[in-house]
Amino acid sequence: MDLVPAEELDDLVQRLAVAKMALEARDEQAALDALDAALAMARRLLTDAHDNQLVRRRPAR
Repeated sequence: MDLVPAEELDDLVQRLAVAKMALEARDEQAALDALDAALAMARRLLTDAHDNQLVRRRPAR
């Protein structure tokens, strides 16, 4: 398993922060856009870190 570069993790956190601020500002579309981008990035980071061999070892909580 490869380490995820700090810059990519920071980008993910920044997208989540944008979503939170948009929710606080009651800008639902901006919040949804930021959350969609964060989820896509998180999926990519996990898949890349596991060489496209991501397999769950337990059910999601």
